[in-house]
Amino acid sequence: MWLTYVLGIGSKRYDELINKFGNAQLVYNAKISELQKMRIPENIIKKIIDCKANFNYDDKLEQLHKKGIKFITRENPIYPPRLKNIPDPPIALYMKGELPTENGFHASIVGARRCSEYGSTMAYSISKGLGAIGAVIVSGLATGIDSVAHKAALDVGARTIAVLGCGVDICYPPQNRDLYEKIAQQEQCCILSEFPPEVKAMPYHFPMRNRIVSGLSDALIIVEAAKGSGTFTTVDHALDQGKYVFAVPGNATSKLSEGTNLIIKEGAYLITDHKDVLEHFEGLLEIAAEQEEKPKQINLNGNEIIVYNLISKEPVSIEFLMSKLDINMKDIQSTLMLLELKQYITSLPGQRYILKI
Repeated sequence: MWLTYVLGIGSKRYDELINKFGNAQLVYNAKISELQKMRIPENIIKKIIDCKANFNYDDKLEQLHKKGIKFITRENPIYPPRLKNIPDPPIALYMKGELPTENGFHASIVGARRCSEYGSTMAYSISKGLGAIGAVIVSGLATGIDSVAHKAALDVGARTIAVLGCGVDICYPPQNRDLYEKIAQQEQCCILSEFPPEVKAMPYHFPMRNRIVSGLSDALIIVEAAKGSGTFTTVDHALDQGKYVFAVPGNATSKLSEGTNLIIKEGAYLITDHKDVLEHFEGLLEIAAEQEEKPKQINLNGNEIIVYNLISKEPVSIEFLMSKLDINMKDIQSTLMLLELKQYITSLPGQRYILKI
C-alpha cells in the first residue's frame, strides 16, 4: 500500500522496483544507493524517503475503514481484468461502493463539461439504452456529459463506475455530491481511483484518470468535445488499449462538435443511438430487441397523465409546460416530482425533463 502514496511513481516504475527487489516491503528496506543505481530521478527518491518517514500502515488501514474505502491490489481477484490488461495498469485501486461484476458489456461515455442541450440529450439516451440491456456505464463524474451518463445509468437501475482524478473520499466536482453519494451507495456501483485518500484533484491527474476510464470499458463513446479538449487523451488511451471508439456527430458550426466530428473523420465509428454501438458486439442487438418487446405499462391519473403526455424523448422545460397547461406552477412541480418518483420521467439540469420509459 505504501508505494501508492509515493505520488508520481507510476505503474511502470513500480513494476521496475518490484522486479528488482521482489516486493513492496523489500523496496521499503532498499538503500538510497540501490535506488540511485536504478537511475530513479532524485525527486522520486526524495518522495520515497519522505513517504517512508511518514507512512504508518495501521493508521492508513484505520483511515480506510472509517471512510468505507476498500484497497484493491493487482493481485486481488476482484481487480478488474480489463484494467489489468492495459499497457500501464494502476498499481492498486481505492474504491467506495461495490465493483460491478466483470461479466457483461462495459461502455465508457465521456465528453464536454459545458455540454449543450443536444449533447446532454444524446448522452442520456445512449447511456440509458445501454444501461437498460445490462451494460456497465463508466465515466469520470465531471459536470456535463459524464454526469448525465452516470445519472441515466442510475435511472434505469444499471451499474456505473465513476473514476476520479483525486482520492475517492473527495467528491470532485463538489456540486456532484448527490450523484457521488448515489453511486457509492447503489448495488454494484462504485467510485474508483488510483490516488490515495485526501489527494486533491490536480490538472495532471486527469490524463492518468482517463486511461482508467477507457481501460475499464469495451467501447469508448464521445459525446461532444471541443477540438484539443482533454477528451482526446481518453481517445488516445483507448486506441493504445485496442478499444472500439465511437463518436456522436454534431453541428458543423458548433465549437463543442469540432472534436467529435474530427474524431469521426479520423476513423471513429459514427453513432446516433445506442444500437449503433451494439452492432459491433455479438449478441447485444438481440438483447436490445428483447428489451423493446417488453410491454411498458403506464399507470397514471389526473394531472399526471396531462403532464406526462407533454413530455417526450427531447427535453422540455418547466416554462414550456406552464405555457401549455392550465395548471398552477406549484401543481406542475408536484406532479413532475411524482412522475420522477414513479420512474416515468427524469430531470435534467436547468429544470428540464425527459421521458424515462
